[in-house]
Amino acid sequence: MRTFDREWKKGISLAGDDIGTPIIGFEDEKGETFGIFGPVITRVPDKRQSLELWDSVVLLTPTPGFWEFKTHEDRKTRIWRKTMRSIFRNSGDKRSPSEFRKTSL
Repeated sequence: MRTFDREWKKGISLAGDDIGTPIIGFEDEKGETFGIFGPVITRVPDKRQSLELWDSVVLLTPTPGFWEFKTHEDRKTRIWRKTMRSIFRNSGDKRSPSEFRKTSL
């Protein structure tokens, strides 16, 4: 089996077979590995925006019951950034997003 096929199957086992790419694998504080599909972006963010996006993904991903965010492609990104900052500040979670570890797929 080719490396690509093995890695694809590994990603699907983490995130489910009803998704596409990108797949990101995480390990939670209990050491359990899980995956997500996304984030899907339409523009390349600058460095600051990239870090904010990553922090938001890491904060929301392990939230029990969290399902998805979705918006129309041309929706203003300022709404997203403002919402994510608010969620991060008001989460009550004392852990830093950097405390989660990204696993390689």
